[in-house]
Amino acid sequence: MSIGDFVNDSILLLKNGRYESAMCIAMNAMDATAKLEYPDLSKPGNVGERNLRFVRDNYDSISVVGTGGAIYSAPGSHLNLPDPKTAGTSSLEDILYIVRCQLTHEAVLPTDTFFNEQAVFGRIHTGFSIPINFIYAVLLAVVGAKANTNVNSRPGDVLIFRGKLIPITECWGCKDKITSLLGI
Repeated sequence: MSIGDFVNDSILLLKNGRYESAMCIAMNAMDATAKLEYPDLSKPGNVGERNLRFVRDNYDSISVVGTGGAIYSAPGSHLNLPDPKTAGTSSLEDILYIVRCQLTHEAVLPTDTFFNEQAVFGRIHTGFSIPINFIYAVLLAVVGAKANTNVNSRPGDVLIFRGKLIPITECWGCKDKITSLLGI
C-alpha cells in the first residue's frame, strides 16, 4: 500500500457513505505524509506532534474545506471549535487528532459523535456532528503536500468537492493548484 492507495481507498469509501473508514484511512495517509514532511518527527513517539503540525501548517485549506467555506484560518492562526469529548472547546488540530486516535485505536468515533453531509459542526440534538467536509479537507491537504510530489494514483482519479472537480493525478504535491481549483 502507498499514500496514493490510501487516498484512493478513502475516496471510494467516502463515495459509498462509509465516512468513519474514509476518515480513518485519510488520517493514516496524513500521518504517513507528515512523516515525510517532517523527518525530524518520524520516530514512533512523535505521532501526535507531527499530525498536529501538519494540520497547523495546512490550516488554510483544512479550515475552508472542512467548514464548507464558513471559516478561513491562515496557517499560524489558532481556531477553537466545540470538542466532541468535552463540553468545552479545543483547537482544530486537537479535534482532528482526537478523531484520528479514536478511529485508529478504538475503531469508533467518540461517544455520540457522527459524520454528516451538511456543514454542521458541534453539538446538536442527536449528538456531536462533524461534517464529512473534514474528510475532504484531510485528503486534499495530503494530496497537496510537497512531500507527495512523486506519489502516483490511478489515472482518472478525481475528487468532487462542492461541484468542483479535483483531478488527483494532476495535483500531487501541488497545494497551490488545489486551492486555485477550489477558489481559496
